[in-house]
Amino acid sequence: MTATNNLQLLFPPIGLRLKLDRSVDRLRPCHDNIATVDHGRAHHAAGLRCSKCGRHRGWLPREGFEFLTNIAQRFGASTEPIILRDQQIGDYVMADKQYDNSGILFRNDDKSGERDRDYKGEATISGVEYWMSGWIKEGLEAEGRAEGNGRCRATQR
Repeated sequence: MTATNNLQLLFPPIGLRLKLDRSVDRLRPCHDNIATVDHGRAHHAAGLRCSKCGRHRGWLPREGFEFLTNIAQRFGASTEPIILRDQQIGDYVMADKQYDNSGILFRNDDKSGERDRDYKGEATISGVEYWMSGWIKEGLEAEGRAEGNGRCRATQR
């Protein structure tokens, strides 16, 4: 019995393969978007790692982890990847949760110039959605400093 099989006895979803079909995975794919369920950190139920390169691909919500645990305990580990969408695993739809006063930034890989933002993303603050931008400041006085701003999504460009 391998180490992965031993882990699956204790934590059935650990080692399962998922086909990532979330909006973020379509924007920023990694190899064939097949991820392996890994142990979680802090308050995250489980991590997702690219099956080919091991790169972190996101976190699995607790509700999704519990669903996969129940499926694995009832039917055994799936040999085919299970599809993970934004709020859905296979045919199971997870509750739509709003995380107020939080956001996410991604590295801007398609910068149009030197002054273009280094990071871009979105945030929800007090129920209002914002587009976010961030810049890494360089130079003697700005070492390690980042600056950012946000613009309400409801406003016109």
